[in-house]
Amino acid sequence: MVSVDEPEEDDEEDEVYEFAEEETEQESNPIPPTEDEVREHNLGTAENPRPIFLSALLGEEERAEYMRLLQEFSDVFAWSYAEMPGLDPEVAMHRQHIREDAKPVKQPQRKFHPAIMEKIEKEVQKLKDVGFIREEQHPD
Repeated sequence: MVSVDEPEEDDEEDEVYEFAEEETEQESNPIPPTEDEVREHNLGTAENPRPIFLSALLGEEERAEYMRLLQEFSDVFAWSYAEMPGLDPEVAMHRQHIREDAKPVKQPQRKFHPAIMEKIEKEVQKLKDVGFIREEQHPD
């Protein structure tokens, strides 16, 4: 005998199946991201620029309110790695949990387009300069 208060198992399975079917349809027809035009604004000075980007679709009043808010709290944003000296290593440090008896294997260097490689090297050097990363030396 089936209680009136409890749905039958078949009903629950049907609901789960319908839900999964809806999710699959949404995944197969993703909505493309909007590509609103943005405008660059400077929260800093000419000597020390602090660029931000706001939608060009904002009205003048909204833009002014965002600028006021961002300027008020500009001290919480970092525009360079040097402005983040107080990061707790327990939160920000990557650790690899490797078995003690495992031998490190050097991977071949990945190839990038020369224009991109130059940007990568500059970014890595910035991280090294402020002590965010260091080059690890292996015995091999």
